[in-house]
Amino acid sequence: MAITPRCIQSTSTDPFVNLAIGSYLQRTVSPNELVIYFWQNGRSVVIGRNQNASAECHIDQLEMSGGVLARRRSGGSAVYHDLGNLNYAFISSSPASASEETEVILSAVRSLGIQAEHRGRNALVTSDGRKFSGDAFMRAGRVGVHYGTIMVDVDTNAFARYLTASPANMHSWGVPAVRSHVSNLCEFNHGISTEDVRRAIHRALCKALETSIDVEDASVLDAAAIDAARKRFASHAWIYQGERRFDESYQAQFDWGTVRVDLTVVNEVVRDLAFFSNGLDADLFLSIPQLLIGSSIRRNDLVERLLAGGLPYRFANDIARLIAT
Repeated sequence: MAITPRCIQSTSTDPFVNLAIGSYLQRTVSPNELVIYFWQNGRSVVIGRNQNASAECHIDQLEMSGGVLARRRSGGSAVYHDLGNLNYAFISSSPASASEETEVILSAVRSLGIQAEHRGRNALVTSDGRKFSGDAFMRAGRVGVHYGTIMVDVDTNAFARYLTASPANMHSWGVPAVRSHVSNLCEFNHGISTEDVRRAIHRALCKALETSIDVEDASVLDAAAIDAARKRFASHAWIYQGERRFDESYQAQFDWGTVRVDLTVVNEVVRDLAFFSNGLDADLFLSIPQLLIGSSIRRNDLVERLLAGGLPYRFANDIARLIAT
């Protein structure tokens, strides 16, 4: 089946609108369609689906400076956004390999006279080894999404101002929250803009697919559906996920992500629990609280409940070991 490419660009800088547009495109992409979606957010911190808002972000400082806190549907770590970032997503029910899409991004950056390469799992780096882009992947039902952010002219001082210094935030959506480890593309091509980069990616995609692709403004989409989704993303209930007080809190870093578990235990039985993680498989972790509330705090009992709920053994064992110690 031939793939039909489509390019959507948001002109809004409201992170809730842009999250809503991305969610709408994931729900409505056709079986034979590849959508590339571009957007930019104003000053904001966007946290992963299963993260604890107050643990990831200095919320008061962010809001006092006119920024906003948002939560996306996908997993991963907290990321700082401003208008110096260009964000993109490849959305398809028949996704190409990630390497092919990454090569489109690299080709675009190289076409602007900047040496760039892929390094590690999700790092795009400049010639001096500093990271300018991180990406991640998610699957929502039949649809695969490859998304990322490109630092063109970002306020790197904001990482320390708005993101916490926890191990979970040493990487911001794959971009280290340490200034010496990151670079803006404008350092290598003075005067370059986010629009220059967006156009270069568009050209590289057209070349890779050997076709022309019109750029459509997101205003052509269903405004009512996007407005309804925006309200959900902007709601206090979605952003803070019912955060409440607990008696105990445990944190650990595993090879699959950072975890924080808040819980209340009475007579060695879990009475309440909240689970937070920057693990990329966001949906996998959603059932953990309901699986563990009512369980004994013994490690074997915790593992048994998590396995029965469908978690792979390595996740179940790591989580149980953290709580039971």
